[in-house]
Amino acid sequence: MKNYYFRRTDPDGRLLRAVKCYESGGCEHYTMLDRYMLYYTAPEADFVKWEEMDRRLKSLVDTWIVP
Repeated sequence: MKNYYFRRTDPDGRLLRAVKCYESGGCEHYTMLDRYMLYYTAPEADFVKWEEMDRRLKSLVDTWIVP
């Protein structure tokens, strides 16, 4: 079984996203977004939606914050 890896960094070289995709088409996402480290699974076919998924997850987690 082959695995595929993707990463994205900021201009200073800090890791913002690491993704491990499997030959079966599923991917594990690790994303740094503001003060959050998000982890989720999603199909590789949704590659173009990853940024949108990150924003939606961040918005959801923001609603859990107790003032």
